[in-house]
Amino acid sequence: MTTIINLENGAKAEIDEENNIIIGTYGDILTADMTAQVYITGLRFVQKIGVENLRGIIFDFRQVKRFSRDNLPAAQSESYRANRNDNLEHIPVAMIVETPVQEQMVRISMQSTPGKHRKRIVRSREEGYAFITEWHKKTTAEIAKLEEEDNLN
Repeated sequence: MTTIINLENGAKAEIDEENNIIIGTYGDILTADMTAQVYITGLRFVQKIGVENLRGIIFDFRQVKRFSRDNLPAAQSESYRANRNDNLEHIPVAMIVETPVQEQMVRISMQSTPGKHRKRIVRSREEGYAFITEWHKKTTAEIAKLEEEDNLN
C-alpha cells in the first residue's frame, strides 16, 4: 500500500508501506519551504513505521525547473536535523534527476550533507529501488564479514 500526501506547489511525500521506502517528490521551484515540507512529512512516515523498519529514502527532483538560493542551506539544515533526531545515518538515499542542472545541484547538496557513502544519484524510481536493495545486500555482507572476523579472533 502507498500513502501519498500532496504538499504545496506540486511537491508530495509518500510511503511505500510494502517496501518501507519513503519517497519525496519536489515541484517545479525548489524552495527552502518545499524542502522543509518534504522532510517533515517524510519524518512523520519514519515515525509511523519506525526507523528500524525503514529500508530507504528516494528524493525525486525531475519536476524541478529552478532551485531557489535558500534551498541549499535548508537542505543542509533538514538533513542534519533528520540524522540527529531520527538516526538516519544507516539509511540509503537515492536521488532521481533528469537534467544536467538537476544533477549538478543535487551533487552539490550531497557533498555538503553527511553520509555521502549511502547516497546515489539515479535516473528513475526503479533505479532508486535497485540501489536501495543493492546497498542493503552489500551492507549485510560487510557486517557478516566483520562478525566472522570477530569470531576468528
